[in-house]
Amino acid sequence: GLENGEVFSLDVAAATPQHRLTLPAAVNDVGVSDDGTVVAAVASGSIQVTTAAGVGALVLPSGQDPGHVAVSPSGRSVVIASKGDRPFITLADLAGRSQRTVPDPIDPEGYGAFGVQFVGEDRVLVIGGTIEVRSFPSFTRLSRGDFSYGSRQRAGRVSADGLYTTATNGRSDVPVWRTDGNQERPERSAYLPMTNETASALNHDGRLLAVADAAGVHLASVRDTNASVGNGNSVPTPTTFVGISQVNPQGVLFLGTTSRFAVAAGAELSLWDPDSAGRSATTAGVPIPSSCTACGSPAVVLSPDGQSMAIRDGDRTGLLVGNVPGRSGALVARTDDGLNAGELTLPVWLDAASLLQVTAGSTTGTLRGPIPGLPEGILGWAVGRENSRIVAIRLAADAQSVLLVDATGRITRHQARTGVLISETRAAVDDEVFDAAISDDLATVALVPQDLGPLRVVDAATGAERFRVGAQSESVVRALFASGSLWVRYPNGLIERRDPSTGDLQRRLPGRFPGSWPLTEASGLVSIPTDLSVSLYHAAADALIGSVAAPQGWASTRRGVGLSADGSVLVLAFETRGDDASGGGLAVGYQLDPERLVAQACRTAGGSLNPDDWRALVGGEAPADLSCR
Repeated sequence: GLENGEVFSLDVAAATPQHRLTLPAAVNDVGVSDDGTVVAAVASGSIQVTTAAGVGALVLPSGQDPGHVAVSPSGRSVVIASKGDRPFITLADLAGRSQRTVPDPIDPEGYGAFGVQFVGEDRVLVIGGTIEVRSFPSFTRLSRGDFSYGSRQRAGRVSADGLYTTATNGRSDVPVWRTDGNQERPERSAYLPMTNETASALNHDGRLLAVADAAGVHLASVRDTNASVGNGNSVPTPTTFVGISQVNPQGVLFLGTTSRFAVAAGAELSLWDPDSAGRSATTAGVPIPSSCTACGSPAVVLSPDGQSMAIRDGDRTGLLVGNVPGRSGALVARTDDGLNAGELTLPVWLDAASLLQVTAGSTTGTLRGPIPGLPEGILGWAVGRENSRIVAIRLAADAQSVLLVDATGRITRHQARTGVLISETRAAVDDEVFDAAISDDLATVALVPQDLGPLRVVDAATGAERFRVGAQSESVVRALFASGSLWVRYPNGLIERRDPSTGDLQRRLPGRFPGSWPLTEASGLVSIPTDLSVSLYHAAADALIGSVAAPQGWASTRRGVGLSADGSVLVLAFETRGDDASGGGLAVGYQLDPERLVAQACRTAGGSLNPDDWRALVGGEAPADLSCR
């Protein structure tokens, strides 16, 4: 139901909208039968119902203003909650062409119900400060639960089976009560983060809870309050679906008996499937070992043709080279910690068949120079700095040299295939460098400090400072040179695009992206990993075009993110889960080529794309006919 009084239905499978009703004022509530044939909507002073026979209206007693409506699963019955001098409930039997109005049992002298809901054909929930289950059509009370919400508490949607309800108050521990119980004895609970939430909903049987706030929609399992915790029974980590703008009040709804849910945010309606790795995803087991608690995450780099992937483990001691799931690349090598040449940098593809691995060096193995014994297709050399972490490496456009940046601010350039030193300089840094970004022409380096302090952008040839981003008391977690911008990521989830020559602000990305993961870019597509998913941002269109969630059960596992050079493939590489005795990690390949993106956009566009959609997804001149078929 829309603010302009229009009511639409949406075929979920085909993503096709259909106009159903037009009311004279903003729609307050809608109800629908299970088969979608019967739709009822209420607005100030108006009730309309559309059936297979056409559109009709229901009339309430004089002075009553309808606020809420529900339709029975068969579409034969409708219930309306209304207000006037006193609140009333109207029971309408569409099949029998009869109706009657009774006093609202929740608060007969006050505000009345703030929701009604059918459970089957013969029961109705009247929802307010208390929840009553009443028979239909006799309206005899069957049960009652006491839920006197405080001023901060925000009631969520009752489960579709009518047995469970919930409310949030900003705290991470969310109680879930039986509708015939009371707030003192919650039978179930869920744990999930939230800040100034706007909506929440239980699924059909009260086993999943979705809560929306400014960060996105958080999804958590609901557990019995007396369930065991620990010893293999730990509470699953909540999943957060990001890239959604401010969600409307009561703007989250589970669909049927599935875990899929719909989200209303402003004028946007989106559909989410938490059980799917994606319409175009392929998974494969990969032997990525679990790294130490204080170590990093795996890092994955795709070959230029998108066929193969090189994965460095979180300990920075092992390298795995194999095929991208769903592509035809072949397994090449697995070194684990057998190189004995010190800590590994990110692997670098010199071409589709040649991989470069640079290491810091080790006094017990190879300290400096070529690394012996590498498999065919992999070449490597050590730089002779055993105790210095190399935080960044980038290949020159001609593939003849690489630029390295270490944690002390040292910047060196080497011949790519031999490791011969070409040049060396050092940037003045106040603190150890945590991470660094290198421009595509290898002329500029952005140094991210380990602790508080500004991002320093320096000349790669001289080490001279060009400009700073941020103050001494602020913190930056990542930086990236891509698509004509210096991208700067902050701990609070903010991401900025800045001029790479001056540091001037170009724009701030809409929304917040929690996490400190590295950003990557390919062909204008920027991947923004968050704590539980990956958002995809189109740099030229300055638009968020999608979000990729981790597969079920892997959301809290450390992982790396890689993009193919043409932006057509994204890979998530997960290390072995701590509770997985099989010792196996997981790689998931997502196909992001324009044809698949356009197909997916058509499924969510509701009829046709516009030229801006085409240019963002495909590029070039848009065809005259953009209708979806």
